Amino acid sequence: MKNRGLQEAMMRWNTLLDTRDFAFSFHAFLFFLLIIVTLFFSCTDSEDTAVGFETSGVQRTESDSTYSVRIHLGKVTAATTVTIDIFGTAALDGDYQMTVPVDLTSSLIPVTGSSSVSSQQVLTVQAGNSYVDLFFKIIDDPYVEPRAENIYFRISDISNESIAASVKNLEYQFVIVDNDKPPADAMRVDLSWRLGDGISITNGNVDMYLATNVVVSNGLVVSRDLVASVSSVNETGFETFTIGSSVPDGKYYIMVRYVSGSYDADTELVMSKGTSYTRATARITAANVGKDFYFGPLTKSGSSYSRVEESAVEEEPKFIY
Repeated sequence: MKNRGLQEAMMRWNTLLDTRDFAFSFHAFLFFLLIIVTLFFSCTDSEDTAVGFETSGVQRTESDSTYSVRIHLGKVTAATTVTIDIFGTAALDGDYQMTVPVDLTSSLIPVTGSSSVSSQQVLTVQAGNSYVDLFFKIIDDPYVEPRAENIYFRISDISNESIAASVKNLEYQFVIVDNDKPPADAMRVDLSWRLGDGISITNGNVDMYLATNVVVSNGLVVSRDLVASVSSVNETGFETFTIGSSVPDGKYYIMVRYVSGSYDADTELVMSKGTSYTRATARITAANVGKDFYFGPLTKSGSSYSRVEESAVEEEPKFIY
């Protein structure tokens, strides 16, 4: 009886051991299965990620902030260059700047390149990496911009033919929404210019003055006086001034001078007060560097200004020189 009881006890113990072994094996199986599934989907996600820009675009309110957009390339087996065309209504070094990380050798930044003052940005992706990041900074300027501005980045060339053939998302749009408000009791005048897609505005120097007693003969200004207290001659960025209560009532012209530059300048004046504004545009060619251009007349009477009292309008250029 003792031997039989011992045998039954051993059988129960062996059964318990078998149950424990089965439970351990089952949990181990689930653990390894989880690893395999994770690796599978990780590889699948990497391989299925569309070559090109990660997103089609984004909209942000104007602020001094740096942004980046990722360009996926799949498997890079040799150093590959990616050429990005830059264009849009926003102006380089006026509305945005192209930036490059300081530490280009960091393993966390798979990119080499340099800042650009042209219409293209060339980035180099080293072998073993699968993406490259394009960095740019939005400038929080003080100028009133009634309409949203945009920057377009478009992939125009990839040196690796195999990768280039599989690109799907070629273009990325960044929309800048202005955060500036016109004064309620004065007229704000903002001057901006563009020299071409992706060309820095620093390649052209444009200043702005307020003129009075302007005498025009045969379409030319033969004499004028400048209002000493109202002008804008910034070394960087665009130009702006305000015609406020300290300026006597009367008739005025806004004078624009293309001081220096070798590009044709597409200039835009925005005159704003409260919720109303007037726009005027004109192209000043490189052949007219050193000449003065006038927009007007503007009539000031107290806190009323003749060209901004009506609802928003867009005027044809009325520059004379």
